[in-house]
Parts: sequence; structure tokens; C-alpha cells
Amino acid sequence: MILHDFRPATTPPRIKFALTPQQQMLLMPIGDVHFGAAGFPAERFQKHIAWGVERGAYFLGMGDIVDFTSRSQRGHLTQMRDSQREVVDAANAEVVEKLAALIACSKGRWIGWLEGDHFHEFLDGTTSDQRLCQALGGVFLGTSTLLELRLGHRTRRPARKENPEGCTVTVFAHHGRGGGRLMGSGLNLMEHMVKAVEADIYLMAHNHSKVTAPL
Repeated sequence: MILHDFRPATTPPRIKFALTPQQQMLLMPIGDVHFGAAGFPAERFQKHIAWGVERGAYFLGMGDIVDFTSRSQRGHLTQMRDSQREVVDAANAEVVEKLAALIACSKGRWIGWLEGDHFHEFLDGTTSDQRLCQALGGVFLGTSTLLELRLGHRTRRPARKENPEGCTVTVFAHHGRGGGRLMGSGLNLMEHMVKAVEADIYLMAHNHSKVTAPL
């Protein structure tokens, strides 16, 4: 698990967006995009990212951003000659470049990137997740991370009266593992994670279901 501290910029967003008056930051986890899969809704995804950028959001890559080999399939690639791997590398580099160009407006607004189980590993040892991290900014966070978001803390400028000391929000994020037929299967796994790591917010991708539960 990688530990990471993050303090958002104080630049006001183009469009103000807050669910409550106390909201300090908009966090948008983005995972299981599977860019490159057949029928990928590129325009819809681009608009989703642009919506967040306009409202000053920060993004957290939750893994499986591009659609390529799974863990077991990557083993077959090691049997290829280097010349064959170079062809595969070039094709995957092009996919990463296309995705980075599609959401270029979000460059510099990524807190970090988790590694999923669908990615390409290049001959130089880097992965497609790491290449996206290099292209769009942020920190590569491995398979799980404990983030400490420092919101509204004192800086060189005088603190605002409504928030003189700021607050700290801890986020535990994991790409996820396993599966299940029921909507709540992912939440069952999360309950075990809660016992092991103390945080304010727990995030998990991988199972493609949008479920949440308060603790």
C-alpha cells in the first residue's frame, strides 16, 4: 500500500459546484473505463471528465483504464520474441496517447493512479497505467493507497474565517478483486478492508457496480 498526502490548489473553479456549504473539494474516482474496448463511448467519457474539470474536481484513477490483457493473458506475451513485443508495445503506446489526448483537459488534476488487473506491460518495464500517469500527471499509487487529503489548511495566506484550521480526510482506495453475482458482493469485500485500515472514505473499483453504504 502506498501512502500519499495531497493538498488541493485554492484556484477557484470555472463553475462553482458544492453539495453542501462546507464542501472543500470535489473528488471524482475514475475506474474500469476499459478504453479501447468495442463500443467505447468516447464522447460521453470526454464530457464526463470535462464536467469535472470545469467544476474544479480532482480525479483518482482506480485502475483498468485501458482495455488489454488480464494477469493470466500477460504471461503469454513473455513467450514472444522482442521484435513481436515491440509491435504490441507500439500499438498499446498509441492507445495510451489517444486516451491522454481525449482527456487532455484533465492534465494536472489527477491525484494519482491505481493499477488494475487489465493493462499492458512494455518491454522497458513500465505499464500502460504508468504511462498515463506520466502523460496526465499525478502519482502512481500501486494497487492500493491511503490518501490524506488536507483541505483548507493554513498556508502563507490568511485562513478564511469560516474554516480557520481546515480538516483532513483520509481515503483508502483499492482497485479491488474477486467478484459475485449480487450487487452487494463488492460491499462484502469492502467490509473486510474496513477492519484492516482506518479511513473516512473507502473506494473500490473492479466489480463494475455502483453501490455505496454508510458506516
